[in-house]
Amino acid sequence: MENDKIYTNKIHDVLELIRKRPYFLTSKSISALENYIRGYMVFGKWGFYDHGLIYNEKDVNLNEFRFWIQGQSYIPLSQGPSCSEFLLDKCNNDEEKAFNLFFKLLDEFKELKRNEID
Repeated sequence: MENDKIYTNKIHDVLELIRKRPYFLTSKSISALENYIRGYMVFGKWGFYDHGLIYNEKDVNLNEFRFWIQGQSYIPLSQGPSCSEFLLDKCNNDEEKAFNLFFKLLDEFKELKRNEID
């Protein structure tokens, strides 16, 4: 991604760019990241939502990831702690540590899903 521009609409590609260059957010914090993801998904749902437009073919679903992080098979979006609240609790309210933990857990979840397919 030349010149720090986002040339894709696939959420996992954008997340990788944010991981490398968190200055795309207001701060390197889990709250800023979650707000970005929520906005992205809401826009996707109401603006152009099509699974194929947001995710690459083998990308993990971020809602499944959220449930996995919280150890739940299903939590309605309107109930339970948000992903950021849950991660902040695990990181003693340190926004940057929770940001880093998000990506660590996302990598673990991707690997878990890859192994399920193989």
